[in-house]
Amino acid sequence: MLFVSQKTDRGGSVYEEEVRRVLEDDYDIEVLELNFKKNKILQFTKLKYYYQVNSYKTDKKHNIIIANKESIYAGILKKNIQKKLLIFHHYFNEENRYPVLRRLLKKSLISNLNKFDYIVVVAEYWKKFVSRYADENKVHVVYNSFDTVRINGIKHSLNKVGFREKFKIPGDKIIVYGGNALKIKGYEKVLHLLDKNKYFVITSGSSDAKKPLQHLHLSLNYEEYIQLLCTADITVILSDFHEGWNRIAHESLICGTPVVGTDIAGMGELLHKAGQMIYEEGASLDELITQSLNDKDLPKRGEKYASQFNLAYFSEKWRTIISAVDNAGESI
Repeated sequence: MLFVSQKTDRGGSVYEEEVRRVLEDDYDIEVLELNFKKNKILQFTKLKYYYQVNSYKTDKKHNIIIANKESIYAGILKKNIQKKLLIFHHYFNEENRYPVLRRLLKKSLISNLNKFDYIVVVAEYWKKFVSRYADENKVHVVYNSFDTVRINGIKHSLNKVGFREKFKIPGDKIIVYGGNALKIKGYEKVLHLLDKNKYFVITSGSSDAKKPLQHLHLSLNYEEYIQLLCTADITVILSDFHEGWNRIAHESLICGTPVVGTDIAGMGELLHKAGQMIYEEGASLDELITQSLNDKDLPKRGEKYASQFNLAYFSEKWRTIISAVDNAGESI
């Protein structure tokens, strides 16, 4: 099996790595890792991928390829492989600022979808999207999943007072976790809409800020990150990005922390199904947060929904799909 993955710190890469771990005990896997940082002389990311894939040499014959969206753009379908499976996280046409290139990339994506034997998407929203261009019978949903045992272990051993003291988080304000400090993920809007005298906003991880941040931004390992989600009173993600799902929102719910977010793509599906509050342009974010914190059943509803997507669920779903691909013609 040839496994094509994308080396980033984003949710899609985490998902792909989990797929590889599920399958590596039962399958001989060769990994082709697409990397943003390679081939810097090429100005367009997709051209970097194209160069990397087409300069990739292997003498091994693979019965299955598990590809991602970037590898469609890169021409991975030219490889001589019997069965092809695509992991499709999301599609955001505005992610490239060049209109002509955007049109070419979309055309390439749409024209190649039906060349795959199976397509795995991460939300029903994306199943509907992909099914506009490919045979719906090929498309299957496997949601983002998490090590709920580990998360719950971190949650139950957490000393919130000690965590707040460690990172100098005040105890007299409502603690809002705003996700990554990326403009398209909406952290600037969160800061703009909330009164600093009432709320204390924290972001972590990736940042595209052009100047020093005026709020608390943390670089955390995974355990500290989960501790932050559990310490926060609420998570607010006002993303403009067409989310595949939203791992931060999902992990927050497992931690028992309510979420307010935008009704966009996969994240909107997650929040609706988990019974959380939806932010719409012009609404009072302060009122939505107040309603969320006053609804004592909201964290329980969110946690119950989110916790069903554990590693056992993920492993069973992916093993079933690969078995069907391996024995082409079987139904899933």
